[in-house]
Amino acid sequence: MGETTVPPMAGSLLSVLWSSRLVILLFSMLIYSFGFATLVPFLPTLSTNFFASRHAGHSIDCEVYDVGQQPAACQDAHADVVQWTSWTSLVANTFISFVFSPLIGDLSDTYGRKPFIIGGLALSTLPVAVVFMYLTDRVSLLWYYPCNALTSIISTIVVYLSYTADVLAPQHRTAGFGLIIAAFSLGFMVGPLLGQLVKPTTAAIISGAGCLASIAVVAVAVPESRPPTAAAAAASHADGNSSARPQRTRPLDA
Repeated sequence: MGETTVPPMAGSLLSVLWSSRLVILLFSMLIYSFGFATLVPFLPTLSTNFFASRHAGHSIDCEVYDVGQQPAACQDAHADVVQWTSWTSLVANTFISFVFSPLIGDLSDTYGRKPFIIGGLALSTLPVAVVFMYLTDRVSLLWYYPCNALTSIISTIVVYLSYTADVLAPQHRTAGFGLIIAAFSLGFMVGPLLGQLVKPTTAAIISGAGCLASIAVVAVAVPESRPPTAAAAAASHADGNSSARPQRTRPLDA
């Protein structure tokens, strides 16, 4: 069996973006990053006040104190935030990513990018849901940290880039990668501006809605870049038929 991937499209970049529906994928990335970034400005304050309240034994808002006049509970809370954030980053970026990144890469090569884009976006809703439930007095904010680490199981932006490599001809891939990063960065630039205008609970709702909207857009309007026949080709290759190996088009492929 020959080529098993959707052939990379040639032509002008703009025409390819439209015909490959990569423009829709860009839109979904913008919605996702914008929604998530809306919540970002509140996270340091929420975390600090949470740990400070644990130390003080009652609810406390460290933001009402001037610098240098915060009670000991607030000072201890800053150290707790750093500690929990550092451990979360260590687990997520060292252990979880180390185990799952190559696995997800191989699985998406075989079974397609779309399920893993949706899966990555779905995982991103977990920490947002925890923040919302904390703000509505349903769970402890401590759950935010393990849920945030779990989002590293699938690096959504890496799968987005792999999808881009699948549908663009080599001469357009660099520009395509740049557009994906630009859409992500634009959302993170604009989102916090909106976050300053709303309350934390509203920001959490906007963030969750952005994740869910991105999932809906990808599920409904984005076609699969690698067909199901890639799985059969991969299985044949595993049995020793090297000619059936599906073409790999990860972002760093030559």
